[in-house]
Amino acid sequence: QEFSPVRSVASVQVIGSDSLDVLADTDLLTTGWVGETGARSDTATPQIKQINIPTQEMYCQPKATQKLLDDSNINIEQWLAQKIAEAFATLEGTAFVSGDGNSKPRGFLTYAAGTGYGQVEQIVNGHATTLSADSILKLFYGVKEAYAKNGAFMMKRSTIQTVRLLKESTTNAYLWQPGLALGQPDTLVGRPVVEATDMPAIASATLPIAFADWRSFYQIADRVGIRTLRDPYTDKPFVKFYTTKRVGGGVVNFEAGKLLLMST
Repeated sequence: QEFSPVRSVASVQVIGSDSLDVLADTDLLTTGWVGETGARSDTATPQIKQINIPTQEMYCQPKATQKLLDDSNINIEQWLAQKIAEAFATLEGTAFVSGDGNSKPRGFLTYAAGTGYGQVEQIVNGHATTLSADSILKLFYGVKEAYAKNGAFMMKRSTIQTVRLLKESTTNAYLWQPGLALGQPDTLVGRPVVEATDMPAIASATLPIAFADWRSFYQIADRVGIRTLRDPYTDKPFVKFYTTKRVGGGVVNFEAGKLLLMST
């Protein structure tokens, strides 16, 4: 199974309730110059908004016969636990990218386009199916410096293949720079690239590339961890392994990331 590694780059917090409240500082404090005896009028007071990230529940319920559990040469319960963890990672990874927020986390691709609060800006590529090197540079420089210096690109494997062939229009140099030492990541305009299988492919009206300071941009809320209830009673001779995990996710800093939109 493949999954999108949003969890590895986003901010993750373990909580003790069913939701996480995040305070967002969305306004600037205004200031001004004044003479020694000049009048001092009130300046704008910054406002704080509260973002609520509810946790949603994933579940699965595999089963095995008691005889298999007793006689197998391998630890069936341990094997099932590993398979469940992989399946949950795949399911939540998809939701962090494209979940609609209905009984699942809200993905960063699902927010309205724009530059206001609650919106994620989309940089238009200019062509429906041909990726432009200039648009990637606009995506990178569209994020404020404070976030861009900690940012990383996110795209799927097929998009990476396309990006590796792109050259800057003025210098004819490749945008993609391979890591020069063991363990160093490949970079795009100097920033790391995260491969995420759930990102859309390059096509008309899709959002194939995201660039963000992910720890500032996206918040994941974990409630406990994976919990398994072993039920040998309700479906004899089977033993059911009812397994759940509660997790939430959403964008909390809307200026810390931007998306690339392919034209229609």
